[in-house]
Amino acid sequence: MKVKVLVGFLALTALSAAFLPSALKRVWRVGDVGPQGTLVPTGRFVKPTGLTETLSAAVLDCVLTPDRKLAILKTSDAVYVTDLQTGKTIAKAHIKSGASLTGLAVSPDGKTVACSDSGQSVQFFRLASGTLTADSTIQLPKGPVSGAAFPTGLAYLDDHTLAVACNRYNQVDVLDTGTLQVAKTIPVDTAPYSIFQEAAGYLAVTCWAAPNSPGAPTADASGTPVEVDKRGIGLNGSVDQIDLAGGQVTHRTVVGLQPTEIVRAGKDLFVACANGNEVVRLRASDLSTVGVITAPGLAQSAPDSITLSNDGERLYIAFGGLDRVGAFDLLRSRWIGYQRTAWYPTVVRDTPNGLLVGTAKGYGSRSKTEQQHSVLDFTATVSLVSNPAFKDPLPNVALDGPARPDALPVAVPERTGEPSLIKHVVYVIKENRTYDQLLGDLKEGNGDPSLVMYGQEVTPNHHAIAEQFGLLDNYYCSGVISADGHAWATESNATTYYEHSFGGWTRSYPFGDDPLATSSSGYIWDDALDHGRSVINFGEFDYAAPVGNENGLEVLSRFQKGDRETFKQNIGVARLRGVSDRDYPGWNLAIPDVLRADRFASRLRSMESLPDLVIVYLPQDHTAGGEAGYPTPRAQVADNDQGLGRVLDALSHSRFWKDSVLFAEEDDPQAGFDHVDGHRSICLVAGPYVKRRVVNSEFYNQCSVLHTIERILGLPPMNVNDAEAPVMTACFQPQPDLTPYVNVPNRIALDEHAAKSQHLGFNLKEPDAVDDVAFSRHLWALAHPGAQVPRMGRGDSD
Repeated sequence: MKVKVLVGFLALTALSAAFLPSALKRVWRVGDVGPQGTLVPTGRFVKPTGLTETLSAAVLDCVLTPDRKLAILKTSDAVYVTDLQTGKTIAKAHIKSGASLTGLAVSPDGKTVACSDSGQSVQFFRLASGTLTADSTIQLPKGPVSGAAFPTGLAYLDDHTLAVACNRYNQVDVLDTGTLQVAKTIPVDTAPYSIFQEAAGYLAVTCWAAPNSPGAPTADASGTPVEVDKRGIGLNGSVDQIDLAGGQVTHRTVVGLQPTEIVRAGKDLFVACANGNEVVRLRASDLSTVGVITAPGLAQSAPDSITLSNDGERLYIAFGGLDRVGAFDLLRSRWIGYQRTAWYPTVVRDTPNGLLVGTAKGYGSRSKTEQQHSVLDFTATVSLVSNPAFKDPLPNVALDGPARPDALPVAVPERTGEPSLIKHVVYVIKENRTYDQLLGDLKEGNGDPSLVMYGQEVTPNHHAIAEQFGLLDNYYCSGVISADGHAWATESNATTYYEHSFGGWTRSYPFGDDPLATSSSGYIWDDALDHGRSVINFGEFDYAAPVGNENGLEVLSRFQKGDRETFKQNIGVARLRGVSDRDYPGWNLAIPDVLRADRFASRLRSMESLPDLVIVYLPQDHTAGGEAGYPTPRAQVADNDQGLGRVLDALSHSRFWKDSVLFAEEDDPQAGFDHVDGHRSICLVAGPYVKRRVVNSEFYNQCSVLHTIERILGLPPMNVNDAEAPVMTACFQPQPDLTPYVNVPNRIALDEHAAKSQHLGFNLKEPDAVDDVAFSRHLWALAHPGAQVPRMGRGDSD
């Protein structure tokens, strides 16, 4: 099938960089390799150059040894030593408790490597003859905020003194590595990230929130209130200058969101601000702003790592959101060009042997097992590029021009602002399933029946919707777990916080409740509300709780008897809370989706008009894993299937059906397997203008859904990801078919439960607060008794 890509909007420009080519007729699937590189779930072809190794965990930080012969790499679970002569890994040591965000340092004498973990400590390794040996550990004392310190950035002040950024405690601890004690604690701004020793006795610290303005609105960020805008997103980051002798901040300046690394060139400091497009230039002496280097194109290029060239004339910038490294000429103040990388570069360093680039996502999620891929199969990369060419420019393109005044209404307009035949979008977000896991038994599509866990018997409505409207068998989630999955589903992006946090979500596991994690480009409802569209939310970002605190079987039983359940609602984003249905419960695995669907249908019947954007959260396909007091996993997936079927049934029998469309997708595919790639997932599209009984194998992803919604509602894309994503025009037809959808009754009893229920120890109170590998293995074993569990990637030794 022909793949059509529409990029940009109005007068804005986007990036044509290595995205799906519009002229190719072949079906491109994630993992396919062509002249442009390897296709990844974002829709880009990635192509690292130089000597490249694949790692099983995201690269987070890198430092060179004093003799510049070795590179020390920190990933989300280990420390690696790379020989810069050969580009090969020569040593590896495991990090206890996992590692997150950043934090790696080598002592001035080159004998010790310090690494911050994702909890309460800094771990030390002896470095000798290229080998790493675990040495001592310093446990940080408890601080002013509850929970673990979450140490991030590190900087050696001398061979026996180490400065540590305590991210959650909003302070810098100065450690005596000889006595293993904290010698000094210095308060700084909120969420310190990295530390840079700019001069003797002075440190520069990047912080993710500046001090709050008096009386300004705030939101909680891991125990600290931070100033937010009307969308609930943090306003500014900051850089603090610390006088070590005085033990205090002497200067500070406000910078962009998520400031990460600092480098010095002459009298100036350069600060990468990863939640946007900027690198800020500051005067080192007083942190006054000198200028800003802005990446071209739309928002969220995500400059998350920077380094100075060996000759001091260039600044190399890793753009996580563009899968590229850029080179900026400091002498002439101009861009030199760009170098392709693998998916989401997180580290760039200039070395005597070339440019070293580490990435978080590499080539996607493809295990060494040929037909059994898990999204947890990370393929992070580290590349050593001896002679980077920087000849891959980012030309401005504007394929989506201004709206044409004479354009006729169609289902999905060709240009933003042109009329659509569709007036209402119902956007359903579910939890954690792959394509093969649910639809691999449909012979019409590219499925693997051996990987099916919840097939037609369990999910008759998913199958019926796919068969009656259209089967999408080449659709992908860009995220991995619920944290970044809901970000991709609602923001069309996952910021550096998400991409650096897979070693441990100690600070927060965002579910709409961390203003420092959200994309500066905002949420889809912000896009709608800011452009005059109406919105109603059913459950997204809500931590719901039954007032009676019943378990899953009890709540279901009460619902089936006709009893009325009441819930406490807890939505952290004030703007979303203001447009949310107060009677509809969000996340809580004790609440069945049939109850949610009943609440939705009841509200639908009472509406005089349907808002333009309707968000519906149906989370029960996550399942409780067969925990005591809950239905079996397949019963909960069947409940989710009923929830979806009843929502579509209610919509299609309402007076709003004639000009509505429903999109249903998973937030992520973390708890299953797929034979194409671990990111391949479920997307169902239904409505009068949706083509009937077709198989659609064009490449689409979560950003495609958002881009299509934006086109229908006349909204500009939020950032580069949805602007680049293929619009799902091929799913639609010019003439409506008003035939309503009829819910298919469940074939599995929704209250099915084990005869001897066990307390398995899974934490079900928050999304994904369980060991994702153990939970997924457990679900597979229940669905396939006696069968070998496929390898699950990260943390799985099988």
